[in-house]
Amino acid sequence: MNKKAVRLRIAAVPLAALLGMFAAVTPASAATAGIASASSHSTAARTDSAIGDATTSVIPDIKYEPCTSARAQWVHMTMSAGTGLTVNCYGNTGIEYFSGNVTYYVCAGNNYGALHYYNSHLDEYETWEFAPGHVIAWSYGVDVSWLHISGYGGGDTC
Repeated sequence: MNKKAVRLRIAAVPLAALLGMFAAVTPASAATAGIASASSHSTAARTDSAIGDATTSVIPDIKYEPCTSARAQWVHMTMSAGTGLTVNCYGNTGIEYFSGNVTYYVCAGNNYGALHYYNSHLDEYETWEFAPGHVIAWSYGVDVSWLHISGYGGGDTC
């Protein structure tokens, strides 16, 4: 068996696991104020490909902006900030990486994609795949690792 075939088989396992995981969708009323924690985020410029040693560029068009009525179709994330909560909005396609956050609520708006996070209550990483109109909430908060917006369409809002 050649070296590239081995790499493809190893890389395919996490991708299959990623695509097969779903988080429970709960009503927005489950989100509550919680522990204050600093958060940060950064836009991805590229990601490693599962095929050989190639790298694949991620469209770096994902944007972070304060939420306003003009961004009602963007992904809305309610996160702790200092001693309170803040709602951050993300639009366009791409991947946004996060660290050290406590997130309570995510509304997909009119977007398709996935959210990867650490759920300390279950002591495991989970991935929520979303489509327009989807919402997820945690009363205890989770630590989001990344947000991937793969596309958008329709009129759903948060």
